Amino acid sequence: MSHAIEIAKLNQKIGKLTEERDYYASRSERAVELCHVLNGRMEDALERLRPYAFNCQENLIAWHKYYNELLQKERDDNLQLRLQMDDKMASIRRANDIWRGLQEALLEIKLPYITKIAEYKAHIRFCRNYMGWSPDPEFEDSDAEEEKKEDEVPAMTLGDSATTGNDN
Repeated sequence: MSHAIEIAKLNQKIGKLTEERDYYASRSERAVELCHVLNGRMEDALERLRPYAFNCQENLIAWHKYYNELLQKERDDNLQLRLQMDDKMASIRRANDIWRGLQEALLEIKLPYITKIAEYKAHIRFCRNYMGWSPDPEFEDSDAEEEKKEDEVPAMTLGDSATTGNDN
């Protein structure tokens, strides 16, 4: 009899284990079905997202290309402006050199006359002093004014900054 009880208990355990196995098998099948459903939904979502991602990538590439084109255009414009500025500064320097050359030529032309006039004035002063005459105030004032004019530096109007070294 004790064998019969043990067999009954073992049969009971086998029944329970079979039920549990069937329960877990059905759960496993349900889980596999659920995985297939989720996999299908993920595939659908990826199929919908791929064109969006492709468009985003294409837009980003186009934006980078446009940005690089703008950057290159800005560089070219900047270079062109710098070259134009250099040309203008060179023109100003040439004009300034011409202006200075004209001033020097004018001074060379005037210098002999200025020297002669100064010699005549000195001779007149000497003669007036020799004769004992008092100096003529008009003569002395005009003499001082002319010396002042000779000492003044002529005003530069063309390209003053071209010769100062301020080539920014």
